[in-house]
Amino acid sequence: MFLLMTQTFLFGQAPVKTFHQDSAQVYLSSNDIYTSKVIPHLFEDQIKIALSFYPELVGTKIIFRLKKRASPLAASPTFWAIFRRPEKRKYKITISTKSISKLEPILVKNLSFNAQIGVLGHEISHIATYNSKRGSYFLKLAFMHLNKRKIDRAEYETDMTCINHGLGYQLLAWSIEVREKLDLTQWSGSNSIT
Repeated sequence: MFLLMTQTFLFGQAPVKTFHQDSAQVYLSSNDIYTSKVIPHLFEDQIKIALSFYPELVGTKIIFRLKKRASPLAASPTFWAIFRRPEKRKYKITISTKSISKLEPILVKNLSFNAQIGVLGHEISHIATYNSKRGSYFLKLAFMHLNKRKIDRAEYETDMTCINHGLGYQLLAWSIEVREKLDLTQWSGSNSIT
């Protein structure tokens, strides 16, 4: 109960167990949160709902783009962002439209509405983290990708950011769907998928 009250106080949104596409408009917030964003129509409601849980990103420039990539989703700063102050940075979240056959079932377009919000919320959590760091963090992040334990820890912290912002149920929905669709009984990280 305390955690729920803390989330509502800090981020202004109480967790919702399940979002439904036919009632998405009920959950959308004022248009302020969507300014400085490029949002593809295909996932507009899901992205807007997830963004509404991150009021600290109101003025942050984020480009959501659809592209063929092996990874189902990826969040990153643009190249010049690493040299700029947080309020001047641009970020991109790439949503894959096609991947290797093993990962096709877990592309965003193949997930439930609730799970889509969860995984998009996770990627937006990366942006929230990036936006709170100095430019030198991006160099550190590059080296973290060379160490499985450190990157796993960073992903855990990103998951916790997503949960603390009120999207824990959606992140859980995504996790359950990934495990079922990839027939994973015990997740050993992305390196376990071949």
